Amino acid sequence: MKRFYATIAGLVAMGGLFAAHLAMADRGGGYTGVLLILDHVFSIALVLGVFAIAAGVGARVLAAGGLTMDGPLEALLFRTAVGLAVLATAILGVGAFFGMRPVVLWALLGGAAVLVRREIGEVPPLVTGTLACLRARADRLSLFILLLVAVFLITGALAPPTDWDVLMYHLRVPKQFLQAGAIYRPEDNAHFAFVGLPHMLYLPLLALGTPEGPALVSALCTLGLALAGFAFGLRFLDDRTAGFSLAILWGSGMLLLVGISARTDTILGFYLFLVHYAVIRATQAEEPRFLYLAAALGGMAIGVKYNALIYLLALAPLGLWVVLTRLPQRTAALALMLGVAFVSALPWLLKNAVLLGDPVYPYLSGPRLDPWLARIYGGAAVPPHVDPSAVWHTQLPFNVVDLFAAPARITVEGEGGAYRPNLLLLVLPLCLLFLKDKVLGWLAGPALAYVVLVVWLQPTTSLRYLIPAVAPLTLVALCCYGRVWDRLLSPSRVRALLSATAVLVLARPARIVYGGLTAGRQLAYAVGAVSRRAFLQARTGEYVDVVSFVNGQLPRTSRVLMLFEARGYYFGVPVLQDNAIMSWPLLSSKLAALDCLRSAGITHVLVNRGAIAYYASRGLDLAPLRLEALDQFARECLTPIHATGGYTLFAVRGAAETGPARAR
Repeated sequence: MKRFYATIAGLVAMGGLFAAHLAMADRGGGYTGVLLILDHVFSIALVLGVFAIAAGVGARVLAAGGLTMDGPLEALLFRTAVGLAVLATAILGVGAFFGMRPVVLWALLGGAAVLVRREIGEVPPLVTGTLACLRARADRLSLFILLLVAVFLITGALAPPTDWDVLMYHLRVPKQFLQAGAIYRPEDNAHFAFVGLPHMLYLPLLALGTPEGPALVSALCTLGLALAGFAFGLRFLDDRTAGFSLAILWGSGMLLLVGISARTDTILGFYLFLVHYAVIRATQAEEPRFLYLAAALGGMAIGVKYNALIYLLALAPLGLWVVLTRLPQRTAALALMLGVAFVSALPWLLKNAVLLGDPVYPYLSGPRLDPWLARIYGGAAVPPHVDPSAVWHTQLPFNVVDLFAAPARITVEGEGGAYRPNLLLLVLPLCLLFLKDKVLGWLAGPALAYVVLVVWLQPTTSLRYLIPAVAPLTLVALCCYGRVWDRLLSPSRVRALLSATAVLVLARPARIVYGGLTAGRQLAYAVGAVSRRAFLQARTGEYVDVVSFVNGQLPRTSRVLMLFEARGYYFGVPVLQDNAIMSWPLLSSKLAALDCLRSAGITHVLVNRGAIAYYASRGLDLAPLRLEALDQFARECLTPIHATGGYTLFAVRGAAETGPARAR
């Protein structure tokens, strides 16, 4: 009876929060106050509800596979990861066959909740058990730091999305699915290929008008990565390493910055760490169930991001060794593992194969022109005079010195200067003193191999792609560091030294946290003191001004061509993004046939010269961008109607819909 009343109370509370959410939507972006706080609570409750359903689904799937986890923390982590992937796959399948409509999405989640209602009832005890485990086996300093990080991640995720990639495709493409009511290949966004498992989870959240929801999913998975490292340390290493890992993990600042956005790198890190965990867990078992779990999670990780294939390749020798040394029916077990991984990954590979002709686009077929450009060129082949990887030329090839000393030099992201890895990783060579410890070798070997493979395959890689190696290598470095000091100092002094080390490696990330909460206005926005519009204005400057102008002044029948700009999420009129800064170099050689772009249906052109200046400051050769031809084209065919900062919005002369005719 108590559970019944608790359910009714929860539904009533959720209904009240939903009413506040609807009221907040009517107030506009300038509102501050209690409704904004209630809207944040609604977003958090919504995402927690999805995670609870996922944990229930995961429990049912693991039980069907005969897998039982030893403790509440392990159970919560693996159930949630499996359940999220199953729900995402179901959303992909249902959306493909029945349409991507809000009612369909929430009917699916509601049906799943009813089917696994008993397993959902097990989630609160698992959470309680996890908290009890943390209090009992982690030191107070680490718990305090974990709490601060959680506050930063949650408040950062609640903030309106501003990251370039997030606005370019992580949120924009799912939004386009919802607008069209179907999964399709957008005409201007080849990054559709990278829309996978996490983005299916984003869809029901966006359908309810919660653009913060996807970032909350990422934030919770980032915290899950820390908890997975803690659980691994408890099982395979020691309590001290497990406890301090909750604090020292955050010495890699990019976990914090990526974890507060809808980018999928920390979600991938979470899944791949659980794959690694399950493989090492299989070394303690005489039956193959944990290997099958690892294979399933590996296939799910491929659905998160292609990089999973590289990590799985690095992990494959360990998995094969476990099969050969621990299992009696090796061939059958290996075949089943591969089959499980393939089936788990198949929906995501099939999506790209059907809609792009390449299951891992663009790595098999090579990059191709977006459909709107392909119509102009009469084919999808990229002309030889255009470099589709021009953006990557703004950074130096990967090298370890710059990684620790000047990471901004080897990454294209504007926030790349904060991507410096954990300083404790500098002591990784200490693991050579503990080669007899198999667990440390099993943990470090595949992670290091992954880093080598990523850098070898793409020397100008994004540092975010290294996130899957951060947790394993941090655990190894922390464990070896502590054991070396055990040979020289008493246990109490080693603990004191580790506490001091934690403070040292967290000094720079602490500035990220403090700056985000204060100058970054995260905390002020979370408590309703800063409006959504004011937050966006502070973070994006003139970008939000040009968005407001376009949405408020241009007819909905307009079609805006973006040049050197790709953040289309907030625009309320159709836009053609310039994801790879290729659009103008491509169009400039076809202008004679396009009648000043009018025959392409373009009514306006938005030029972001601020991006050009940024690329120039990073050393990009501007000659291939043909900027002189752009200036001449503007004089002959365009009329400026709005300018702010580095942005200029032009109307195409003679286009069917030109909107306002005066410059502002």
